[in-house]
Amino acid sequence: MNTNKQARDLAELGFLQQYFKEAGLESEVIDPSEEVPIGTLLVPLTKDSQQRDRYLTFNFVPSLAHEGIEHIRLLQIYTQIPVSLVDGSLEKLEKLLLAINCHLAIGHYSIRENQELHYRYVWCTSSGHLIPKEQILEITDLFILMLDTFGGMIDSVASGQTELSEALAFLEQ
Repeated sequence: MNTNKQARDLAELGFLQQYFKEAGLESEVIDPSEEVPIGTLLVPLTKDSQQRDRYLTFNFVPSLAHEGIEHIRLLQIYTQIPVSLVDGSLEKLEKLLLAINCHLAIGHYSIRENQELHYRYVWCTSSGHLIPKEQILEITDLFILMLDTFGGMIDSVASGQTELSEALAFLEQ
């Protein structure tokens, strides 16, 4: 990655860290390393209903200049969803996520090959300006709202406590 771009991304993550601090949220900038090759802002959230830790990560998608994309940058907001996945619930969970994704204001839920469930949103912003404080705070609030709105339902189906048909019926109300 271009060293100047990497330095700019880290500096802007520092601005985001300050925005969150002013809004009462703690955060930590993580410098690029072998394990995490791009700078990342880590924001702890309140624990979920099962008292499991939750975090948001913010990072800039590496440069797309080689694709002719120079005037925008992509800021990814990502969180891993802690769930208690029981045998036989993966297919049900996939169907639920497909239905939930139709109800989201931003982002999407998905499952990685290693069965890690995550919620992700990529925000397109101008490469010529700093990310506006008010916009990123509102987008973060909306992201957390979508996470909190559907997280319990997702965990309930993943753990086998709720039938898929019941969750889908609730979504159709």
